[in-house]
Amino acid sequence: MNHKRPSLLGLALALTITFAGESSAASHGDGPTIQMPGQIQGKVIHVDDGDSLIVLDAEGFKRVIRLTDIDAPETGHGARRLGQPYSSKATQQMKSMALGKPVRADCYDIDARTRDDGSVRERYVCRVFVGGIDVNMAMIDAGLAMAYRQNKRYVRNAETYSHEDAARQAGRGLWAQQKPMPPWEWRRACWERQQCQGAGD
Repeated sequence: MNHKRPSLLGLALALTITFAGESSAASHGDGPTIQMPGQIQGKVIHVDDGDSLIVLDAEGFKRVIRLTDIDAPETGHGARRLGQPYSSKATQQMKSMALGKPVRADCYDIDARTRDDGSVRERYVCRVFVGGIDVNMAMIDAGLAMAYRQNKRYVRNAETYSHEDAARQAGRGLWAQQKPMPPWEWRRACWERQQCQGAGD
């Protein structure tokens, strides 16, 4: 029998085709492979931590969302990436507000980062609403997230700072600590340098 071998071009195309809204596993940092929507509507099917979740949209796509404006205490990821104080409380707060509920996400950007294994993690950067509740601001008000000061261009709502001040003055959530470490400093001190003072909730 004469078996026709697929062309190299055909194989290459098969490896690089990406469905709309889905990340390509073959991407290696050449730019985002997911399309940028202005808005995502769907149901929250998973909560990773206090500032990231997954939404199943009306078309059946899973949309990984990183909440804009805020940075929540880091959850643990193995022995070399220990969890930060109040990380469990932040995750539980996010679950109670959003998990299993219909949401609207107003999106501004795509966060694309290369992992250690060379794969690319891509997330939409959005403000999330459950009913009339601004979830991003609610996390700040509860004292379970900080304004994302490491990169101020991600703070798109100027009121984030005043809400954070109010939570700090009231000693809510992580502000009950004398000197809470910002999550971006925890990632550097604990995860990179293994200086994890006060790890865990």
